[in-house]
Amino acid sequence: MRVDFVFEFPRPSTPNVVYIGGFHCKPPKPLPRELEGFVQGSGEHGVIVMSFGSLVSELPNDIADEVASAFAQLPQKVIWRSNMQKLSRLHRDQPMRPLDRAVFWIEFVMRHKESLKKKKMAEVVHMIDSEVFLAFSTYATIVILKMMLMSFMTSYFRLTRKVFANLEDTVLVRGEEDKKKLVRVDADVERVRRCHQNDLENIVPFVLIGLLYALTGPDLYTALVHFRVFVGSRFFHTVAYLTPLPQPCRALAFLVGMGSNLSMAYRVVSTALYL
Repeated sequence: MRVDFVFEFPRPSTPNVVYIGGFHCKPPKPLPRELEGFVQGSGEHGVIVMSFGSLVSELPNDIADEVASAFAQLPQKVIWRSNMQKLSRLHRDQPMRPLDRAVFWIEFVMRHKESLKKKKMAEVVHMIDSEVFLAFSTYATIVILKMMLMSFMTSYFRLTRKVFANLEDTVLVRGEEDKKKLVRVDADVERVRRCHQNDLENIVPFVLIGLLYALTGPDLYTALVHFRVFVGSRFFHTVAYLTPLPQPCRALAFLVGMGSNLSMAYRVVSTALYL
């Protein structure tokens, strides 16, 4: 990073972050002859160095005149500067020049890039082998299979009740009855179809949020609670929808599953943004 902790606020950083602020700075040189003569000519009174940082060129003329008038009453000579010597000394108090550090790490990565790639792969393998990730994979597979089975259940209801969405689908029905009448809406079929649609609206977000949640490294017990609560709520929601059970059974099942997703999403956001 092209910053130096001397000039920055404290911030967290990972071990692979190297601070190289000031790598473009050159070693100090002797003062120009005119400035050296000015400093040496101050005698026993010494020199005052006044620094406003980068604001010295933006001072209004009236303020600059007042400051100059005040300095004129002092026996010391005054140098107005736009840099800060104290911070400069702190910045230069390093065992290695920033430019040398930047060159070292660039060459280090070039020399060991294959080893670094293997290390990254090892980290990915370790993540996949973690108990939390394996638990997520298990419960995600369960709810995905459950969602897929809803497609077969919808087809079953359409065939047994002879209700189709398209005229070409009626070829599956034998008989001489008017097949145009079979293209209609049935309450039971619509109930199964809406239940399937509700699965799509909730299980897909669970798979995406749950994957990111597993990557944040949560506690295994807490992760299992989230996964089991969501999977259980989806199965109960299907039973409540198809039986059907009186409300608020289905609504509670929906809200419990949604709460599990929101809880995992908060963990992901708070981890990524340090909330």
